[in-house]
Amino acid sequence: MNRPLLITIGIVVLLFMLGLWGYLLAYGAPEKPREVFANLGFLSSGENEVRVVDPYTIENPSVELALGGSVLQQLTTRAVAGFIFVLEPAKTLRYAERGTGHIFEINLETGSEQQISVTTVPQTAEAVFSPSGTHVVLTTYEGYSRASVLGTLESESTLSLASLPEDAYNIVFEDEDTVYFTIDEGGESVGYSLDTATLSRTQNMRIPFVSARALWGSGVDGIYVFPKPSSVQEGGVYQVGSSLLPVGEAGRGLTGFAFANRVVSSFVQNNTYVNAGYIDGKKYNLTLTMLPEKCVSSPVAPDKTWCAAPLGKPSVSYVEDWYKGTIVNKDYVWVTDFIDGSSQMAVDLTELSGRTIDVDGITINTDGTLLLFRNKIDGALWLYRILQ
Repeated sequence: MNRPLLITIGIVVLLFMLGLWGYLLAYGAPEKPREVFANLGFLSSGENEVRVVDPYTIENPSVELALGGSVLQQLTTRAVAGFIFVLEPAKTLRYAERGTGHIFEINLETGSEQQISVTTVPQTAEAVFSPSGTHVVLTTYEGYSRASVLGTLESESTLSLASLPEDAYNIVFEDEDTVYFTIDEGGESVGYSLDTATLSRTQNMRIPFVSARALWGSGVDGIYVFPKPSSVQEGGVYQVGSSLLPVGEAGRGLTGFAFANRVVSSFVQNNTYVNAGYIDGKKYNLTLTMLPEKCVSSPVAPDKTWCAAPLGKPSVSYVEDWYKGTIVNKDYVWVTDFIDGSSQMAVDLTELSGRTIDVDGITINTDGTLLLFRNKIDGALWLYRILQ
């Protein structure tokens, strides 16, 4: 080999050994290979630091949101587990953050947002609020099991927590004093009401099939149930009394919702979805396929229903596929007249927002001027100002 090359290699090796000796002298032997690169400056040492913050010492000044007067506006970038317009003060909403269960409040008149609960419920996926927003049920999932806790807002920005029975579902508030839920027992769906003050519970119904969907709570006259939607099995809506009284027709893929004394159901008939509304047994044909997660009735016009839905006729597996998450909707907002059945498009959400919005959860304020809904795709909260 070339003699000068050998001499050069020897010098390089010697310098490397001297450098390594100097490194070990200065820092000592590293316990992990990552520490070598951190000490050489290739990685920031700050990446290995963990800062622990006591949540009860967090100063939480309000954040000013740039709400403006836009017809459609995104309110949050964080994913939301549940939300509500609170009754007092006017034009105020509360929501629970997905993942933490932290509660935030937004005043739409002042544009301020403030965290009002720092109690953490890890892996929060769903949240249901009482009408005034003072109580909330937070639900978490672990595998195929779900756990829910009833939280009551206390002073010093904390929630007092009480557990609901394991795998409780159909959770909804009747008022500030009562929350409803169902659990599956012995091949039946059993419904209970829970007193939020004493935590005592009373049985309300026992349905002879599991996983029943219940339509009940604030704003609903009575209790209605129907089977879990399936594209291969027929289901029907039943009013719960001393017996189960059928409401309307049965069909595959059936889903429904209720408000006041009105019941709406959508189901497959002759390989296409049909939609019907019922008032005291009288049927009204509707043009729009309505999912309970995408519809809310107007508090000032009982015959008007605000719904989110895509264009076109849905497939026979539409409802089941949407619940499974195998399809994504490009939703529009529609207003439907319950009596004549007509549906009029109010807004193209994609055109106004510049992105696809698949509505999953919707509510309306008491004077019928604001719609609040969540985008299923990213969990963000949106506000739509209804044009009079």
